[in-house]
Amino acid sequence: MAFLHRYAEINMDDFGRCVIRTGDEALGPESRKQFRVLKRNIDSAMRALIAEGIADGSIEPTDPKLLAFTLAGALNWPARWHEPGGALSAKELARALVANLARGFLPR
Repeated sequence: MAFLHRYAEINMDDFGRCVIRTGDEALGPESRKQFRVLKRNIDSAMRALIAEGIADGSIEPTDPKLLAFTLAGALNWPARWHEPGGALSAKELARALVANLARGFLPR
């Protein structure tokens, strides 16, 4: 859960907002390649954590790739709509978002 909380928080800070809002097509060839490697590394880390959770029973059996895409998609989107200084801080919002998502994949 800590990984997901931090992932969501980072996506709502200034740097994260830029990464989420800027498509890699705006980058030069070498930067695009590096950007894609970094994104793949994050995706791989998320998939590995999901696989560990499935193995230890803390996450219901599912396709790690699909769950990683689901979580990343949901946790990337606040970079487009969250307003710093709003009713919830990025940290509070990250915790609420992850809690909502977790209710759907944690064992009952």
